[in-house]
Amino acid sequence: MNASQRACVLAACGLFGAWAALAQDCSIPFTVPMFEVRAEMDILYGSATRYNGAMQELRLNLYKPVGDGQTERPLLILIHGGGFFDGDRNDLNATCQDLASKGWAAATISYRLDFYGTWLLGSPWAYDPAEVVRAAYRAQQDARGAIRFLKGRSAQDSTSTTNVMLMGWSAGAITALHAAYVDDPSEKPASCYAIGNVVHFLSQYARPDLGPIEGYLNQNGMTDDVLAVVSNYGGLLDTSLVSSPLDPALYMYHQSGDPVVGCNHQQGLWGMPLGVGDNYPYLYGSCVTDLRVQHLAPAPGRYFYHPYTGNEHAVHDPAAIMLESTLFLRDLFCSPQLAGISVAPRVLLEGPYDASTGLMSDALRSLGGFPLTEPYSAMGYVHTEGGGNEFIQPTVLNTSGPDAIVDWVLLELRDANDASVVLASRSALLQRDGDVVDADGSSPVIFERGPGPYYIAVRHRNHLGAMTAGAVALDAAPATVDLTIASTATYGTEARKPVVGLYPAEVLWAGNVDFNTELKYTGLGNDRDPILFAIGGSVPTAVLNDEYRMEDVNMDGVVKYVGEGNDRDPILQNVGGNVPTNTRQGQLP
Repeated sequence: MNASQRACVLAACGLFGAWAALAQDCSIPFTVPMFEVRAEMDILYGSATRYNGAMQELRLNLYKPVGDGQTERPLLILIHGGGFFDGDRNDLNATCQDLASKGWAAATISYRLDFYGTWLLGSPWAYDPAEVVRAAYRAQQDARGAIRFLKGRSAQDSTSTTNVMLMGWSAGAITALHAAYVDDPSEKPASCYAIGNVVHFLSQYARPDLGPIEGYLNQNGMTDDVLAVVSNYGGLLDTSLVSSPLDPALYMYHQSGDPVVGCNHQQGLWGMPLGVGDNYPYLYGSCVTDLRVQHLAPAPGRYFYHPYTGNEHAVHDPAAIMLESTLFLRDLFCSPQLAGISVAPRVLLEGPYDASTGLMSDALRSLGGFPLTEPYSAMGYVHTEGGGNEFIQPTVLNTSGPDAIVDWVLLELRDANDASVVLASRSALLQRDGDVVDADGSSPVIFERGPGPYYIAVRHRNHLGAMTAGAVALDAAPATVDLTIASTATYGTEARKPVVGLYPAEVLWAGNVDFNTELKYTGLGNDRDPILFAIGGSVPTAVLNDEYRMEDVNMDGVVKYVGEGNDRDPILQNVGGNVPTNTRQGQLP
């Protein structure tokens, strides 16, 4: 990728200018439990008319961190699922508790439930599709009322009126999407005006006009605008409701074969038995909504879609998806600023490097286990100054050719006066041609630090790291630091390995299976034994296929202890080849 392309990415859609208006000091990571929590339960936020004419009190539970020192906490409003006839706000109390312990203010809301069924069967059997649409419409009206209510008491709760976000599951996700993207009176569904009565044998029930899209609750001068929506297996009545420039921002998760809310354009409850979904409306699930959003070409950071191959109406890994979605939200109001410094290093890893092509293998990106969130935090590495938990969209891994992604790497900026002191770190992506790029798969890596001289170190999970021999002057313009050429001096002695061939290069030493500072073939804490243990420990000819593992030294997706292309021999070669008791020391101070 050339410099002009990188500059274009940075400037795309006025990204940094738009984010700057929302930026704040994010010394709190919002991903780690840090605080005690105070909960206020059963807060009345309004009353509204149900489907059958009865009045219903609407309540919410609010959770806030204690001792966080924030005066404008980000506010996350959670909306439960249940098919618009079932579910309860208390189902999400534990999630709110967890979020508040990490610095968020989190509310879980009730909304009007239920609708008319057939003359014989009640909900979830529906009288007609209009009944379900009307139930969803009432729900999104209530959600808007809750947003205005909570904004109106922001001073009391020390919450932001700008960084307000919705998160929903199933019917709650449908509610959140329509509350966020139905922003014009003309988008009110026809079935939500006065329509024909429900007729149950000898009884009839009126279906009056349901009122404006924003509802009537809490008209307190506050808007119901939100910064973003997280939709967990939700859907839209019409994808045209989402329009450029994708405001609010959007995160979506959906399993491809979801039988309740289809991922494609499907009737609600399409996969459920006994004809329960026969009278449900059709919805556009995340698979087709994604096509609409991609057509709008949203600015980087405004959109994230996590498709998953499965057939459940659920999240396959709730903890991972919650982390991924909250990181997406956090980065909307805690975004890197253009005023920081940026660096565009180049580095090659010995394991996957092919000197006949000048490129590294990208075999790992096609593995199902390739991590969408950086792996180094889970390995025990402690990031500094805001780094850590970087994540990627799955589409980043679709790029092929020289810019295809090889793996995650670590970038460290070290003190110009003491190279052993790490001032800032970021996880980044490595392309086949050696470019190190940010998590969007193309941009230079940005650090939120002032201009100045820094040592630049690059590390990898199973290669020894290397660092520039001297401090490099960094500012907002991306600085190219090419560690693949001998003329770029590195700190220490033999920090890189020279490789000969059609495309000779300097590469990082392979074989550091335990991610420490030393290559060892024998003895306590050696790098060879973990390879044997990974394949079972007793049969050295066994192999482990298609897994993302540190023991995969050559990074071909296969862990092998013996035979051609095994992962043990490179370690022996790199400690000297003839004396297995030798070691090779990493050169990072």
